[in-house]
Parts: sequence; structure tokens; C-alpha cells
Amino acid sequence: MNIVRAERVDFQVAPGVFLEFYRLPSGEKRIGLTSAALVCGLRKGYLSESAKRGSKGFKALQDNGYTGQQIQVSLSNSRGGTRAETLSLDDFVAVAEYAALDLGKMPAKTIIRALTRVQIRDIANRAFGESALTLEQIRQSICSDYAKTVNWLDEDRSDAHEIDEHLLFLHVL
Repeated sequence: MNIVRAERVDFQVAPGVFLEFYRLPSGEKRIGLTSAALVCGLRKGYLSESAKRGSKGFKALQDNGYTGQQIQVSLSNSRGGTRAETLSLDDFVAVAEYAALDLGKMPAKTIIRALTRVQIRDIANRAFGESALTLEQIRQSICSDYAKTVNWLDEDRSDAHEIDEHLLFLHVL
């Protein structure tokens, strides 16, 4: 497998949650395989594992337009070189749609909603001759939407834990 040198930029989606963007020498921009899965609420190795197994999930991803064409990139940093598997921006959209619509993953639903909200606001601004959203405005909007969902999911987990404790208590009586 050819390894391509690339530049990397992390885009914070929520505290501790990042999309890793890579720019290849050709100018093509890609997203890190692991960060794509995590942002969509999937396991870290979900995309690489499902491709190897040829699972139903991988078939469903392909039916959704996912090509699975990964490019391994290499980065130079102070600790030496690191490598990462990347997928195209279009494949990321296919993963997010699959995770949101087929798997019902709330983080994926939120990222699609947040990106759509940002884009429609930007188009409306431009339609009226106003300036495009800045990267910081985009980041704040996406972070806000994503953080609300993450907090909501944590509250649901907390509620479920409390219900389990009550049921356990009632069962003991």
C-alpha cells in the first residue's frame, strides 16, 4: 500500500471529540478513519473491522455510497512519523448518514443536523450579500449542537442507571 505524506488539522466538534482532517499533496482533503467513526457514535475500529469482515453493515454502507477507498497517510512530528487511515469527504457523509438513519446513532444525527444548519445559515448569508461564516462561527455552532446531544445522552444513561437501581431495590423487597 502506498503511503502518502499529508498535513493534519484537528477540528473540535465537542470537548474531547475531534474530526481529523488531512490534506494530501494533490490538495485532496480527507478525514481520519478513526475520528470519522467516533464522531458518528461508532466504535473506534468500526470502519476498518467491518470492511475486513465484509459484514452486513459494510454492505449497507456501500449501498449508501461508501466506496471504502482508504488512503494511508504519514505525518512527521516531533516523535517521528505517524500513520493514519483516511477516507474521502464523500465517504464520511455516507458513514454519517448510515450511522444516523440505519443505526439511529444520535451523535451522527447531530453532526448531520449541525453541518446542515451551518451550511444553510452560510448560504442565506451569502444570498443576502453578507459575509460567509468564519471557521470559528462554524466551530461554535457545531460544538454547541454536538455538546447538547452528548449531554442529553449522558442524562439518558444516568436516568437508565437510576431506574436500574430502583428496580433492583424493588426486586430485593
